Amino acid sequence: MSQLGFPREREKRDPKTTIYRSLGFKLIIASMVLALITIGLGGVVVYKVSEDAIKVDTQRTARQLALEVATLRPVGASGTQLLMDLLTSQKVEMFGAAWIMDKN
Repeated sequence: MSQLGFPREREKRDPKTTIYRSLGFKLIIASMVLALITIGLGGVVVYKVSEDAIKVDTQRTARQLALEVATLRPVGASGTQLLMDLLTSQKVEMFGAAWIMDKN
C-alpha cells in the first residue's frame, strides 16, 4: 500500500486459490454438507418408521386372519368356500381394487 492508503499495483493472484480462501465459498460448502447430512438422516428415519409400520400392520392382519380361521368350523365343501371367501376378503382389504382387477 502506498502512504495514502491506495493499493499499489494489484498483485497477480491465482483466481482458484482466491475463491477457496473466501468466507462465502466456505459457508456454501458447509451448508451443502449440512443439507446432505440432514437429508440422509431424514431418509433413514422415514425408512425405519415405514418399515415398522409395515411390520405392525402385517402382524395385525395375521392375528385377525388367525382368529377368523379359528372360528371357522368347516364341514365338507361349504367349509372350503368359507375359507376362500375369508381369504378373498382379506386380500381385498389389504390390496383393494388392484387385487380384484388383477384376478380378472
